[in-house]
Amino acid sequence: MLSRVGLVANVGPKLASAAGIRVEDFIIDCRFMNDVCNLTQLFVKTFDSYYYNCFTFQPQMMLKSRATRLSGVEYGLSLLLFLGLYVLYFVVVPI
Repeated sequence: MLSRVGLVANVGPKLASAAGIRVEDFIIDCRFMNDVCNLTQLFVKTFDSYYYNCFTFQPQMMLKSRATRLSGVEYGLSLLLFLGLYVLYFVVVPI
């Protein structure tokens, strides 16, 4: 039986990471402090043998020019993520 960790042990972390999801495909929309994020600058990829590609938010590039003293949804981190599911939902409204 082949497991996730076994796959990485067989093909190696470099090949498994290359086959994993890219940040551009995983994060559909990103906003921080009401600005659109530059995904390649603000997220650092790390590899885990169980979870594969992981992305860590690094806001230092955006924070060099200003401070984060404001609160609220529009000033925090907002992400729209692709979870690998294509599901169509149909809502039937009775007339």
